[in-house]
Amino acid sequence: MKSPEPRRASAHTTSPAREELLRAAEELLASRRPDDITSRLLADTASVNLGAVAYYFDSKDRLLAEAMVGVARRLISPVVSELTDTDREPVAVLLSGIQRLYATLEENRERLPAYLHALAAAGTDPAIAADVNQLRREVTAALADSINGQLDQGQLPNWVRAEPMADLIVAVVHGVVVTAATDPGHSDESAVASQFAQLLLNIRAVPPSRGQ
Repeated sequence: MKSPEPRRASAHTTSPAREELLRAAEELLASRRPDDITSRLLADTASVNLGAVAYYFDSKDRLLAEAMVGVARRLISPVVSELTDTDREPVAVLLSGIQRLYATLEENRERLPAYLHALAAAGTDPAIAADVNQLRREVTAALADSINGQLDQGQLPNWVRAEPMADLIVAVVHGVVVTAATDPGHSDESAVASQFAQLLLNIRAVPPSRGQ
């Protein structure tokens, strides 16, 4: 018989039961919509008392939200670390960052649906939006710094703007995530990453045509 939980835990309380609930949420989000996941299903999957959901997270929705944001954080953190490596040339940092991004997607393919749920939920849940947007800002800022480094060294034409280019890279990656999650096997993410990196490396300033 499952033992009863105490009345209430701090939002920062850590325990095996709390971690099991987060693990169960991630597992269920891989194959179900958030609306189809009940508190009972979460508790049963985690093998904990039903009251643990409210005890550790206040509600099922907050548990799912924390699980979704946690997945997003684990997908993005390795990329930010790669892009903020100041001991290498900017071009090497940018290339390795892009490769790390796609490698992380491949390594965490089963978590991609939860990441997509997080992006979708950000449109209606201010708390999730704040967390997801913070993660996005971390990536785009790191990318922009790397691109600015290349601009400073003359490795990119001066028409390139770091922040919009960083936003474009993130948008392309999100497109790849959607494809990888909804149509597995459609494309080789490693090959896509290589092509995209080569595209960035081969950007050249094109002289304007006469009359322009």
